[in-house]
Amino acid sequence: MLRLKCEVLDRILLRRTKEGKSDDLVIPPKYIVLRKDPFDPFEADYYQAAYTQSQTQFNAYVSSGNTLGR
Repeated sequence: MLRLKCEVLDRILLRRTKEGKSDDLVIPPKYIVLRKDPFDPFEADYYQAAYTQSQTQFNAYVSSGNTLGR
């Protein structure tokens, strides 16, 4: 596969950027939709447990002086 890439594909493939082909290429504008979907009860429990565990671990680091800035 490495030989294929180096000896064949690199010679026949041409990479183009949007800017380089902007005259020939009509690209639609980027459309971004932000959604705020609620977790189901199982997901909410999982992420709350992960948050609580990481907060407890961080507080232990602060108590022992193992954080930056001290």
